[in-house]
Amino acid sequence: MHCFLYHDGLARFATEDYQKNTDSLFVHLTNYAINKESEKFEGNEAEFKKTVTEVLDIIKEKEGQEVVDSLMLQMKDMIVKTLLIGWPHLDHNYRTVMKKANSHSNNR
Repeated sequence: MHCFLYHDGLARFATEDYQKNTDSLFVHLTNYAINKESEKFEGNEAEFKKTVTEVLDIIKEKEGQEVVDSLMLQMKDMIVKTLLIGWPHLDHNYRTVMKKANSHSNNR
């Protein structure tokens, strides 16, 4: 099975370092609408938004290619498992829509 990952997809990061048991929204959420209100975000948006390729390059530089390869395998595994979990629902919806579309086109 092939898994395709769009390497120019966006990776967003929180504007504050993670801390346990804090009420700060900027620590846990990567949502643009929330983080743009952070003092650290002002004029520094590029630090909190990178392409997947940029992130992988940073990891490679700091941790090495083996870590990147392992991370990519884990990401692909997670994508495949996510799709497999949703497959029955997607298949059902597809069959329902196609059945309606076919019966609609046959009635013409």
